[in-house]
Amino acid sequence: MIQVYKKTIQECLKSEKENDILSIIIKLYCKLDSEDITNKIVPYLTNENELIKKATIFALIKYGINENITLAKDELTKLFSYSNKDIKIALDCLCQIKEVFNYEENIIQALNSLDTNIKISAIKTVGELKLTKFLPNLLNDLKYQINQIIF
Repeated sequence: MIQVYKKTIQECLKSEKENDILSIIIKLYCKLDSEDITNKIVPYLTNENELIKKATIFALIKYGINENITLAKDELTKLFSYSNKDIKIALDCLCQIKEVFNYEENIIQALNSLDTNIKISAIKTVGELKLTKFLPNLLNDLKYQINQIIF
């Protein structure tokens, strides 16, 4: 029965034009068939659409095999070194995956960002992933911000 679903999902993967639906299909396809995702899913890592990129990184890390997981983590690392929009995508991916891996330094940089949106995303990531070791820094930063407003 799963073979029938895989075939149907594979057909949807080829023909779907709506990005929100395609992102769900990517995740579902990886969940059902971790052996054939290199050819079918890995190319979506370079997709410009934010939903597709996040879904692909999530699916490859969550359901992929070694080489695909490595490719997705490499893409995640690249996102942290691009634009603020890409950093936000990377932080969102970490929240979806629910793991930090070795991106703690990237989270620290985002927490110290001058861009308010990046800082907010980083704070959400810290909360979502329950990274308690970042709390003293966040509280000190908050205290500093309050002092700036008061004085």
